[in-house]
Amino acid sequence: MKTLFTGLFVMMLVVVGCSAPPAPATPGAEGDRYMEQPEITGVVLSLHREGGLAGVCEDILITASGEVTITTCDGVSLIGEAGGQLDEAQLVTLINWASTYAGFEADFNDEVPVDGLANHLVFNGQGDVLAGDAEQQEMLAFAGEVYAQHVDLSAE
Repeated sequence: MKTLFTGLFVMMLVVVGCSAPPAPATPGAEGDRYMEQPEITGVVLSLHREGGLAGVCEDILITASGEVTITTCDGVSLIGEAGGQLDEAQLVTLINWASTYAGFEADFNDEVPVDGLANHLVFNGQGDVLAGDAEQQEMLAFAGEVYAQHVDLSAE
């Protein structure tokens, strides 16, 4: 009996050892996007807005996971308890920027002297390409779009 079990055990080892290894998982279209990009974590884009006739003072933070936080300088959330999240297209855009462009800080100040709004943009990219003025303006506009999407402007 002992010989029978030993024989079966050896046969199982031979069968398992001779079988082909499992094929590597093939990522779908969703996984292909991020395959060769460095791991991006933490806050990728932040914008501090201050000034204007209304005395605006707000911070917009967007993380690599797509989480959006918008608060006043006093720490009051302007989003609500449900929080904010980028949609899929916005997240892809953000991660592509973060893997392409190097980090930078830039100031954008409205030219209107009475109602000027100062914007300080911080981008935590991990790429090698320096973002030019056009790309920096695009990121500023992106933050503005995210703001408009997540804050009820009629409540302000």
